[in-house]
Amino acid sequence: MSLALLLALLTLFPAPLQEGGTVQDLPIDQGLEPSLAREIGRLQPTQDGWTSEVLAARLGRLAEALGPWMLGTGEAPPELAQTLSCRFPDQDPTWTETGAFALATLSPKDSQDRQTMPLAEAQERLGELLRPGALTLQAVKVVELSSPGESGSALLHLEWVHAQRTAQAIAQVRLTLTGDGQAMGVTGIELLELHLARRLGQGPLMEDLGVDWIHDLATRDQLGRSLGELRQSLDSRLGLGLLGHHGLALGDVDRDGLEDIYVCQPGGMPNLLLMRDGEGHFHDRAQEMGVDFCDPSRSALLLDFDGDGWQDLVLAAGAELLFFKREPRGPFTLKLRAGAGHLTSLAAADFDGDGDLDVFACGYLSPYEGQQVPLPYEDARNGAANFLFANQGSFVFRDVTEGVGLALDNQRFTFAASFWDYDEDGDQDLLVVNDFGANQLWRNDGGRFVEVAEALGVQDIAAGMGCSLGDVNGDGHEDLFVSNMFSSAGRRVAAQEQFRQGVPNLDRQVFLRHAQGNSLFLGQAGAPLVEVPGAGGAQMGRWAWGGILCDLDLDGKRDLYVPAGFVTGPQPDDL
Repeated sequence: MSLALLLALLTLFPAPLQEGGTVQDLPIDQGLEPSLAREIGRLQPTQDGWTSEVLAARLGRLAEALGPWMLGTGEAPPELAQTLSCRFPDQDPTWTETGAFALATLSPKDSQDRQTMPLAEAQERLGELLRPGALTLQAVKVVELSSPGESGSALLHLEWVHAQRTAQAIAQVRLTLTGDGQAMGVTGIELLELHLARRLGQGPLMEDLGVDWIHDLATRDQLGRSLGELRQSLDSRLGLGLLGHHGLALGDVDRDGLEDIYVCQPGGMPNLLLMRDGEGHFHDRAQEMGVDFCDPSRSALLLDFDGDGWQDLVLAAGAELLFFKREPRGPFTLKLRAGAGHLTSLAAADFDGDGDLDVFACGYLSPYEGQQVPLPYEDARNGAANFLFANQGSFVFRDVTEGVGLALDNQRFTFAASFWDYDEDGDQDLLVVNDFGANQLWRNDGGRFVEVAEALGVQDIAAGMGCSLGDVNGDGHEDLFVSNMFSSAGRRVAAQEQFRQGVPNLDRQVFLRHAQGNSLFLGQAGAPLVEVPGAGGAQMGRWAWGGILCDLDLDGKRDLYVPAGFVTGPQPDDL
């Protein structure tokens, strides 16, 4: 069973059917066509040897009981032993106020030994750590596990929130498991990480335009139903399919010193040009400025491409790349349209050092909308082409992809790209982030590109969807954050011995990396980059579609914002 198929099956059937706490086999002998009956049978993990998924379902139920017990508001799950081997932070939370919030982070010391505690004492200590307010369990996730036995363990992610959304706690908990899977027990518990947050003053902890939609179950459920209905009723060619990646562009269009926003929309909906007035309000002037296109748009750039001091617009719309000149104190005028196929995102820089901005366009064939199946899945090379357009001046752009060496290995599933002088030699190199395979880093040698990703350790063979650059550790060198898919189910499945039996272990590790989550690499002025284990704590970013390294709290350090995930139904899986 391929990882792609298994992940798809887990999406449809996230857990085995349960009744009375026992696993029930799916009926497969009800007069179905034999091949269909066999396929239905494979949806039941126990019939295909994937016992870890049965165990994951049990652990999910255990975690739902463990969450209230840790707060002191629930009974101990029967799986917990009366005496536990424990490792908890040995200090109480120290709160730090940052703007509207107070934050605290705790973890055990590396040298800290386990302590043997009665069950009631362990609960009391956990309750002392988990009390920023009256909390209730919000979500659980089985991140990874090994079968019960002498060395069995499970890593759980638990989240609690206050009833008024004014406080939140997030914990990583590792359990020591015993038994044979049928009679599972827990003999040890470690609180590896604990993050606490509370709101100072009035208002919810998380809010978006006055609506706490992230945590509002009714709203989330409505969004889920609406998305599903749209996908079933509207033609995906209108841009309303699974992949959106509709872009934003920031720029001072009217040169009033205030940044405006251009918003790319799905097909059939006009793009927006939100221009800001002196009072902080935004007004849509896309129609007035001649850029209210209804073609499915996925990326845009607001930059000065002709050097006249006014910001122009480049738009990936449908299968075309459109170049618009901003007329001084007038609307935008279409100057050039280039057929470029299936585009996702754009990047711009002066790669050839001639004083004007060039444009790199990323191509992507959506496998989710029936356009192309990635082959091979772990290193697909049958996607859409990328293009580099060199600026010749006066809105004349020439396709130089082949001439500069970028036509080599140019049929991948590219989601994002960024120009980056990684070797600090004064010219712009190019990072290309690919889904279903290895990323590419092209070194700029006098206007011609050479691929060096493997040599520099940044291939990151995974489900790459976005990237961001910034000096994370303050050493003066730009570092690289890559957003990838994190899949607990994929991590569990790909790590099992029966997964892809008979293939080299290296190939199996490639599949495992596909599901590991985000990556962080530290720059070193042309030397191989250093990958940070666990992405410095940002690895589990759900299904991360992108990320931005920026100073959110203005303390001089780069923070990280990661947009992530699909909207799930009323029975969320553990992907």
